Amino acid sequence: MADPPPPHHPPCAACAHQGRPSCPAGCPLAPYFPADRPERFEYANLLFGVDGILCRLEAAGPDTGL
Repeated sequence: MADPPPPHHPPCAACAHQGRPSCPAGCPLAPYFPADRPERFEYANLLFGVDGILCRLEAAGPDTGL
């Protein structure tokens, strides 16, 4: 029997902005930009761009409580 399809993750605001049909498991932006708050991503994207957001999150590290 075939394996079941992976669970569908609705896109976070960042993934939805990029036109992705779903949010990949482990998306680093999903905790900060939930689908129900797209304006948060829009403002951050205007200021920093996606690459800038990712660089800042990486520099901050996982233990900073962001």
